[in-house]
Amino acid sequence: MKLPGNPICLIDDVANNRDEWLRLRQGKISATKIGVILGVNRYKSPLQLWAEETGKVTDYFTGNWSTKLGLLLEPFVAELLQDTLGTNRCYIKLANALYQHKELDWAIASPDAFVVFPDDLKLAELKTANYRNWKDWDDGAIPEAYELQLQWQMGVTGIQSGYLACMVGGNPNEFYYPFLEFDNEIWNIMLDAAVDFRDCVQRDVPPEPGPGDATLIEKILSRYDSDRMLPEAELIEAETLIPMLLALRNKKKELQDAVDQESDEIKTIENKLRLILGASTAASAAGYRFEVQTVNVAERVSPAYAYTKLKLSKRKYN
Repeated sequence: MKLPGNPICLIDDVANNRDEWLRLRQGKISATKIGVILGVNRYKSPLQLWAEETGKVTDYFTGNWSTKLGLLLEPFVAELLQDTLGTNRCYIKLANALYQHKELDWAIASPDAFVVFPDDLKLAELKTANYRNWKDWDDGAIPEAYELQLQWQMGVTGIQSGYLACMVGGNPNEFYYPFLEFDNEIWNIMLDAAVDFRDCVQRDVPPEPGPGDATLIEKILSRYDSDRMLPEAELIEAETLIPMLLALRNKKKELQDAVDQESDEIKTIENKLRLILGASTAASAAGYRFEVQTVNVAERVSPAYAYTKLKLSKRKYN
């Protein structure tokens, strides 16, 4: 199928050439990676991706039951989309191919499907989600990582619009299909971020860490017991960061103290209502029914574990 952006088709049968597909993705920016690079992926940080791309850690994730189910249900989600759009208007063709931008040899994409109209061609990204994530799609909402994913695919293929089709909770009646136009401004933002990330990989300079990267940082660094003499640039950065850290820790403590005080007031009022109930378990007032319920909590035993923390202490000068 000829695409308007004239991308290079690297593989025309991904399903039967998965090892080659994985090999060709190495060192290149795909639609799934761009959300990670821009920090909107809830499962992976830019630092994690950088560590994988530089060979410091290995991504052993090959899928789980949720991802396998998502792949199995893609044809069904495609049928839902076609039925919704109208079988007399268009047809859905699963892509099963890997494309490379005609000019940027590091920009690649593997679209899920094409929506073929008599005089137009659109993309379709086919998703499934469990009920816990229904708010990500409700009332016209679009998960940001998926929006960037589709925008990247449009930029690589040259196709100017597409659908994000998602079935929630395995229920065909909970089907969402927001429509997106290609946004050149978003495309340029993604390109700039991708270029910066590739530069970090090539120069072996880590990108900014995220809040969940502490364990990863300890994994990629081989620490030994010593005091480091900081180079001037890093010393200047550290002397900026430490006051910021102290200020934020103090602010967090103040907020936590306020929360604790509110929690105590809540418990006090709850206990006043307990007394008002007397020996009964429930009563009604102010348009509400209030009651005392018994909640059974299962026994849990947590195994021992260790973690690292960043400690600040005043330096003692001799």
